Amino acid sequence: MEKIEIFLQGDGIARITTIAVNSDGLVRDVVTAAKAQGLKLPEDQEIRVWMENSDEPLDMDSTLKKAGIKKHSRVHVHRCPRIKVTVNYQNKTETHPFAPSATIGEVKKWADKKFGLSAVDATEHALQICNSVERPSADVHVGSLTSAPDCAVCFDLVPKQRVEG
Repeated sequence: MEKIEIFLQGDGIARITTIAVNSDGLVRDVVTAAKAQGLKLPEDQEIRVWMENSDEPLDMDSTLKKAGIKKHSRVHVHRCPRIKVTVNYQNKTETHPFAPSATIGEVKKWADKKFGLSAVDATEHALQICNSVERPSADVHVGSLTSAPDCAVCFDLVPKQRVEG
């Protein structure tokens, strides 16, 4: 039975983790493989699996092939069906529900558009977690920054440091 490696992020999984699953397995095998690797995934609520930047979770009984999961696919496991994302910019606040598999890059594009930033201004700003100095990379899944039952994350849209010289 051939194994494939996939990249996993999720509820309580702060870093991208590589897991191996049987290529002819089911979507639910992703959760089993994650637990076998020692990832702490709670048992008390339904855990869903998403493809990166997909709005809807995958059918847990679908084959990996049918679901579109192949070698080096980026997937997300989470208990929250949506993450309430709040972005503050200057004196304005906008909120939008995202799938947990949405990347910070996708959230940033939404925020740039919502606040009417020009292309130049957008490149000079970054999302920073509220009340922190942490600026997650564009490929981080928003769901990896929160856990159930909270299912929410807050960002400030801030200027990037400028090097004058």
